[in-house]
Amino acid sequence: MVIGPSNPVTSISPILECAGVREALRRHRRVIAVSPFIGDAPVSGPAAALMRASGREPSSAGTFGLYEDFVDVFIQDTRDPVEIEGALRLDTLMVYRGKSLDLAKSIVTLIYGY
Repeated sequence: MVIGPSNPVTSISPILECAGVREALRRHRRVIAVSPFIGDAPVSGPAAALMRASGREPSSAGTFGLYEDFVDVFIQDTRDPVEIEGALRLDTLMVYRGKSLDLAKSIVTLIYGY
């Protein structure tokens, strides 16, 4: 299971609030989540303002806090100045197709080991 770098408040949290979803994620063999933040800035969109409005820190750490009860591998960007203990640091800034494919290949390797 991969949770992409979508807005944690408007895209991911509504799914997590559905009955049984968090519990299913806790039981899943491997859950990987990619932070949508680099530092305190989202890669795109209003995630920072929405995180603040929901009482959460607008950062990778704040995103991890939403997912920590079920995530096995948390990926944060190599440029993020605050390292989350145990997080995997990868280049998550998908500015062109090749970089998107590189990130996808890294995640597939995490899942399948090749």
